[in-house]
Amino acid sequence: MSETVGAAREDLLRTVAAGTAGVVGEAFLQRLVQSVGETFGAGVCWISELVEERSVARTLACWPHGALPAGEEYALERHGLDGDLTVTCPGGDGRPVGYLALRTQRSLEASSDELVALQIFAARIGAELDRRKQEDRLRERESALKASRAKVLEAADEERRRIGRNLHDGAQQRLIALGQFLDVAGRRLAGGDPAEAGRLLALAREQVREAGDELRALAQGLHPVVLDRGLPTALTTLAMQSPLKLDIVSLPDRRLPDAVEATIFYVVAEALSNAAKHAGASSVRVAVALADGRVRATVADDGRGGADPEAGTGLLGLRGRAEALSGSLAVESPAGGGTTLALTIPVMPWRTPREPFLEFGHEGDGGRGERLLARVLDGSAGAALTLAREWDLEGGLPRIGSLLPVRDRHGRRLATVRVTRVSVLAFSEVDEESASAAMGQPTTVEEWRADRRRFYEGCRSEIAVLLGETDWRMNEDEPMAAVWFTLA
Repeated sequence: MSETVGAAREDLLRTVAAGTAGVVGEAFLQRLVQSVGETFGAGVCWISELVEERSVARTLACWPHGALPAGEEYALERHGLDGDLTVTCPGGDGRPVGYLALRTQRSLEASSDELVALQIFAARIGAELDRRKQEDRLRERESALKASRAKVLEAADEERRRIGRNLHDGAQQRLIALGQFLDVAGRRLAGGDPAEAGRLLALAREQVREAGDELRALAQGLHPVVLDRGLPTALTTLAMQSPLKLDIVSLPDRRLPDAVEATIFYVVAEALSNAAKHAGASSVRVAVALADGRVRATVADDGRGGADPEAGTGLLGLRGRAEALSGSLAVESPAGGGTTLALTIPVMPWRTPREPFLEFGHEGDGGRGERLLARVLDGSAGAALTLAREWDLEGGLPRIGSLLPVRDRHGRRLATVRVTRVSVLAFSEVDEESASAAMGQPTTVEEWRADRRRFYEGCRSEIAVLLGETDWRMNEDEPMAAVWFTLA
């Protein structure tokens, strides 16, 4: 390839970059394959995405139009991706998510500058594929959330009808009877029959007592007041009131968000009720654990099993409640094998200012969190740099002098630190002192930023849900909270 042809092609590549700079979505992909294909004189140019967990690629865009039908899947080993030139499209974590490929009718020799330009385009394609997947995940979550909210509304309507029936058939009727007993007792007393009046007053007192019991039971179903003292106290109280043995195997050592604690309480109460009424069980076991940003509660009885979760409104309502919290409720009930309810709820979006804490590590971090936690425990790491908006959702930044629990990714409390300094600064403004204190070892700002970008890219969908921004990405202006501390 002559220098003149090479320079002309590089000019065309710059034109391609300029022409696609302000385009996103399908229009970007289509314009890119056409521009690159025309630039290189390709017989065909296409973009494919890798299908997750399968050795398959799916065509997304092709030039000329129709040469490879959009949406067609092909096995990588069969197709070979053996065009004259193939460039890998990296995702946010660096792993391949797709390919930009060209096939020409003649020999193709790309210069190093052209390859660099194609790699830039491939990186943009990777970012676009990541964005599409992110939007798909958020749409799925939104659809699931809408469906679960509808279920919750249906369950709430049914619960209101149940309460209305219970009030009408129970407390209301007792209050009517109470009025009648008092009227008759008054007449008997005026007629000179104090003994009969006394008997009627005793019956009236009984009606008052039973009406009070029924109203307390209704109020307990609406919101257990005992939950204000924490889940352990609430479940212990429930065990004392249950006709069956309730064995509490394990509980987290910290308070959970109100909505999560209430959901766990209702699931345990429903399991006890079903086990006593329908399963012929003698005991129920409950285990609650907090790890990797999720609370998992398992409630199992030793009854006859065979429960149908679709047959009643109780479990359906609880499943809707769990889904409204972006969680799930699974029911396993083989005949003769007892019934197990498995509740899972993510807790990150529901953290509250009631108990702020510092957490290190997450699932799949390759042990990075454990290493950083060890540096916190030996005093090497003396600061935490996190998204300031996470603290905003939890009630604001901690105050100087306040004590914060230090937890690992399993939710275990390993230490306590005292806050000595607090500041908010942009991601681009983090200095070497703060970065080294947060990493627990000398590091450059560039190394820290690269590490944080990888971390936040790996959990971008969770943070997008947390912040309510579907297209959230770490940028240079993102406010970061620097919380300095010493071991208490």
